[in-house]
Amino acid sequence: MRTTLGLFIAVSLVSGVLGTFAGEPVATVLGNALNHHELPLRIAGWCWGGLPFVLLVLLLHFRTSLHQGLRLATGYVLTTWIATGWFLIPSRASSLQSRLGTAAADMRPVTFAWATGVLPVIAVALLLLIVVLILKRSHGTLSKQALHRMSTWLLAVWITFTAAGLLAALAAPLP
Repeated sequence: MRTTLGLFIAVSLVSGVLGTFAGEPVATVLGNALNHHELPLRIAGWCWGGLPFVLLVLLLHFRTSLHQGLRLATGYVLTTWIATGWFLIPSRASSLQSRLGTAAADMRPVTFAWATGVLPVIAVALLLLIVVLILKRSHGTLSKQALHRMSTWLLAVWITFTAAGLLAALAAPLP
């Protein structure tokens, strides 16, 4: 767990710094590779932001049937993939335009779709925190059955939010 957290922090820092210096060339290459078409850029953005969480949930669900080495390697790959999102996040003192220059127009649909992939995870994490606090306050210790019901309910909510995020990534107007 500590190794995964350290990997996440290291990749996040490197991605954030690289985004500052190499954001425009990387964004230009991505825009050129996808021929500057909005839908493929949106798909790429959602795959960057949302797909690793979908794969992470699948990994957690099938963790008992996977070999430990494969489980560990997949966890590291997904952690790295998720942490690279810091490449897209501008600092408080900058904007997407100042960070990405001429490639900002191509990255606008990418960053929008990336956010629609990440926001369901954040929303469900906050919802989980609220539900656990309420249940702890009202029931004290939670039984295994209550935890199982709660995890099933939260998974259904996450699937709904993720599907809505994917739909928004592909069809919603850009802000």
